[in-house]
Amino acid sequence: MMHFANCQHHLGDAILIQAITAPTLSGRVLGTNDSKSDLHLPNEIDYSLSANIGLTYREDLEPRMRKIQLAFNEEDANQRTFSDPLLHYHVARDRWEILSAIHSLYVHWIKAGMPHGKTPFISFPEWAISIGGLMHFHSLGDPCLPHLDKGILGGDLKERAMRAVFELAYAYFPNEWLRKKDLYDLIRSHCESDDRLDFFGNFDAQNEKEKRAASTATGIAINSFSNRILSNIQLQIDSSYSKSQDRLYRFVKIDQPPLPVP
Repeated sequence: MMHFANCQHHLGDAILIQAITAPTLSGRVLGTNDSKSDLHLPNEIDYSLSANIGLTYREDLEPRMRKIQLAFNEEDANQRTFSDPLLHYHVARDRWEILSAIHSLYVHWIKAGMPHGKTPFISFPEWAISIGGLMHFHSLGDPCLPHLDKGILGGDLKERAMRAVFELAYAYFPNEWLRKKDLYDLIRSHCESDDRLDFFGNFDAQNEKEKRAASTATGIAINSFSNRILSNIQLQIDSSYSKSQDRLYRFVKIDQPPLPVP
């Protein structure tokens, strides 16, 4: 088990993100350079991290994690009361009872034929089959459903920003073909009222380099979300034009009949 406590700011370490799903870990023994120093070990580590509001991370981390959100909504957290305030002592003292209770869940699930989970989890399909099946069998919820907090804790800033674009584009131009400039103008006109759009940068910066960077980042993000569905809205792109600035973009609800592509 490897735990990272009280994480802050932006999580973008490519090695950690890869290790979460990699079946093996590679490295080498320090102090030697021969071939025997190369190590390839089975990756049996469970990774976890804790964070408060504000942690952000790369978009490819979101589909590899399961979130557990804890919240206390009253003013003074120190006024909370617990039936047993010494929880760590309780776990150590009654460890056998807790493990026995968990064991009984598995026993009953196995006797029922180990029914599979109902929802796939692409990053960890075996986990979805076993743990998803166990929890669903005991009516404990489905651990493989998409996260519903929509980035309230920070999370994937790119997807949050694109979700705002999807919602705005459909609200103002439903099912209409738009050019990239139309989307830039839409983002520019709403950046002050929707902080999700801060991800794209400043389109009205005095520095021309900063303005170009905002346009470039926005164009790359939009094109990378071709055919994606956010907030029940799909982005369709007509890329038949040779120049990227001439491409057409359309946002449609996925629960309506398909629209013709020119």
